[in-house]
Parts: sequence; structure tokens; C-alpha cells
Amino acid sequence: MEHKALSIRPFIGSENFEISRKFYTDLGFEETVLSYDMSVFK
Repeated sequence: MEHKALSIRPFIGSENFEISRKFYTDLGFEETVLSYDMSVFK
């Protein structure tokens, strides 16, 4: 079986999504919203 993955992303859950989003943006990460309850930070 051949896989053609383009990337691997770790999933880090949180109890409070809004606080978690603020934490990562305050550290300087850029947020890309995937859905109302999931984002990717670069």
C-alpha cells in the first residue's frame, strides 16, 4: 500500500479552545481556521 501524504500534523486538544487560540497567537503563531472548533497554527 502506497501513501502520498503531503504533511503530518499533531493534534493537541484543549479544554478551552478560545484560551488555547489566544495562547498560540500571543506566541506569534499564525492561525488558519479549518472549522468552528479546529485551527492550524504555523
